[in-house]
Amino acid sequence: YLEMEQVIQIRDCLLDHMSNGKYESSKRHIMLTAYIVELQALTGLRIGEALSLQTKDIDMENSQINIIGTIHWLKNDKGYGYKDTTKTSGSYRTITINQRTKKILKTVMLENKKLKQWSSRYKDRDFLFTNIYGNPILLTTINKNLEFAKNKLNIKKHITTHTFRHTHISLLVEMGITLKAIMKRVGH
Repeated sequence: YLEMEQVIQIRDCLLDHMSNGKYESSKRHIMLTAYIVELQALTGLRIGEALSLQTKDIDMENSQINIIGTIHWLKNDKGYGYKDTTKTSGSYRTITINQRTKKILKTVMLENKKLKQWSSRYKDRDFLFTNIYGNPILLTTINKNLEFAKNKLNIKKHITTHTFRHTHISLLVEMGITLKAIMKRVGH
């Protein structure tokens, strides 16, 4: 796991790197990677759960996310990637979110609205974390961006998207949250 300060360093490193991207698609992928890892650290979502999030899963008024699926990478008539059932029956859950998480989600939703309006290539499938075509961003793309940030920041730990889920769990333990409550929040 990482300390939250390290998560912020990774996020900021990626957002700074985004401005150096040659292509709009790579800039978008870098930005989304920054927001995904912070979202995972703030919520404990599995990467498949984060990538399957759709606007209909977000309840801004009540500050909640309904986790009702995970992403699968098969191609269908709408594109690649589709929302399937969660990993286990215990993975279906509703979690509360803080203001920072809401800000991340609103930012991503706004970016999607812009892309939908400005690009004929973008097919709105209601997913939040998408490439320029509206398909869920690939895990390999996220991992490539994470590797860049890790190297740039000279972090020696092995980092994957799952690291940020562990970071969330560690933060909850440090706050004295009961094991039962933690397990319910992260879908175990």
